[in-house]
Amino acid sequence: MEDARIGASFEPMTSFGGWWRCARACVEILAILLIFCAIPASAADTNEKNVLILFGYSAPVVPSSYTHLIESEVRAQVPNQVNFYLEYMEGTRVDDQEYLASFAASLRDTYAGHKLDLIMVSTSPALNFILKYRDSLFPGVPIVYFSQDTRRIQGRRWPGVTGVTETQNVKAVIDMALRLHPGTNTIAVVTGTSAIEKFWLNVLHSELLHEKGVVREIDLVGLPIKEVLERTRQLPTKTVFFLSSLHESQFSRR
Repeated sequence: MEDARIGASFEPMTSFGGWWRCARACVEILAILLIFCAIPASAADTNEKNVLILFGYSAPVVPSSYTHLIESEVRAQVPNQVNFYLEYMEGTRVDDQEYLASFAASLRDTYAGHKLDLIMVSTSPALNFILKYRDSLFPGVPIVYFSQDTRRIQGRRWPGVTGVTETQNVKAVIDMALRLHPGTNTIAVVTGTSAIEKFWLNVLHSELLHEKGVVREIDLVGLPIKEVLERTRQLPTKTVFFLSSLHESQFSRR
């Protein structure tokens, strides 16, 4: 395995560049909504606004510089004070109803005394969660989504919800990997079994059909980290790895 190649995540939206391109596109939407909401309903109201940003991945996956850029861009366009609150969920546990209920209860306790003016959600796990619990957690609060693949949003509409989408070019990622590593004969896909990971695995499968006969695909799906490492050592030397958004907490539960 001396010459094994490691590829990037096959969910390009999780890269800093993909996140920031999509997030910056929704900043203007946020600014317009916040400026519109900045007119106080009464003399007792304050112009200070509170924005909750919910990420569909745990904190270590989201670079702090990314969140700072979002905050600075919004504050540069909004005349009044904007307070940001950051929350992170484990997007690979969206099928775990006990986890979702516990996370919802935690948010309810945390923001019980806060008046939120906007909610920003990043990636589809966070959007699906907030749509499920919005009425009980944050009734009437407008929602802006970003870092969402068009294929997961297309045809879906909700009242009080807007945002921007981005179509991820998975084939371009595959082509680049093969171009950077000529002679590659195997592509290993390391991923989990959550809904979001299954979605990207299916997208990757459909694109790899174009490479059938050129490279062999090996799926390492839903395996504990120890077994992934053992299987990795047995792969051919000219192997490119495509990794999904796996988290340490996934493996620790196995």
